[in-house]
Amino acid sequence: MAPSHNKIFQIGFNRCGTTSLHEFFLANNIRSVHWGRGEVALEIDRNRRLGRQLLGRFEPHFDAFTDMEEHHTQTYCAQFFQQLHKEHPDAYFILNTRPVDKWIASRFSLLGGSYARECAQILRLDGQQLIDFWKVEWHHHHKVVQEYFQNHSRFLVFNIETDDGEVLQTFLSPEYVTDPSTWGHHFPSEPVSPKAS
Repeated sequence: MAPSHNKIFQIGFNRCGTTSLHEFFLANNIRSVHWGRGEVALEIDRNRRLGRQLLGRFEPHFDAFTDMEEHHTQTYCAQFFQQLHKEHPDAYFILNTRPVDKWIASRFSLLGGSYARECAQILRLDGQQLIDFWKVEWHHHHKVVQEYFQNHSRFLVFNIETDDGEVLQTFLSPEYVTDPSTWGHHFPSEPVSPKAS
């Protein structure tokens, strides 16, 4: 088994370059897991409820964790960033972000619109209510994460529209050697506008 390094956690939302970050890590020989059909999120949430170390069976096999969510159960493990930090105090935390309206539009376009429809059904919201709910969730998460990690050297706010591989290279350089040219956009969404109903 490859030697383990301090972990890297992507703690922003999906549809904010999570696949691009995952591909960047893989291209630089960083053992990364992305989504795993929701199994990563379900494992973390299960361990949290049982009072265990969050990463569980994934801990020895991966160093970078991206898209830790399972939307059918509304399990979003980026919200457990404080516990992840407690268990991994030397880890790197990346708050991936983009303009909120573009994020909303991207979520509405995901899987031909079925992602948003399923979330609305689960939450018992109409289209406009879902938009409003997601915006509140977005702003709250950004606020609490940035307050918690204020001035922390291993915390990065990474805007996928304005930042690049050199930003990631510098951030990870205390421990990881990366090639900034391997950064690129993967699995982009179609430019659509969300419908309120």
